[in-house]
Amino acid sequence: MKYHLFFIFAVLILYSGVCAQEENQMLYSQNSPPNQNRSLAQKLKLSDEQRMVIQQKRLEMKKEIIPLSSDLIRLNMEKKLAISAKIPNRDQIMQIVQEMSETHKKIEITRIDHQLEIRSMLSDEQKLIFDQFMLSSFREKKSFYQQDPRLQRKRQRFQTNRQTPFF
Repeated sequence: MKYHLFFIFAVLILYSGVCAQEENQMLYSQNSPPNQNRSLAQKLKLSDEQRMVIQQKRLEMKKEIIPLSSDLIRLNMEKKLAISAKIPNRDQIMQIVQEMSETHKKIEITRIDHQLEIRSMLSDEQKLIFDQFMLSSFREKKSFYQQDPRLQRKRQRFQTNRQTPFF
């Protein structure tokens, strides 16, 4: 008898999870504006050739950035070690911070070069869409996530939980 109850309980839990996912997908597809859930690549309407070249350039950029980001992680660890030493050497810490800023600069230059290469491949109409995206604020770029009903419910739960004090 216990096994039958356990089996029925497990089936009910699985079924309720499937129903909840279907409901979320229906809300997600009905409430989102027509262009809101499209990525930048879809909005640009890239040809297959453009898409392939962009993927290659993106891989090249990532290959350049990976060693730089590893250096950045290493430098950050060195900085933490230098700060937590028995007798911290300010000159050594400042030298590490200077190296970190140079590495950040190299990463940013690599990203900007990549964006300029991509932009040079686009047609005039595509450049307008690309420029709009690049000039928009962070909040506008992420507005898709703000309009997702699943995240709105989580945000509402978080805000109601935040109102109760911890102490």
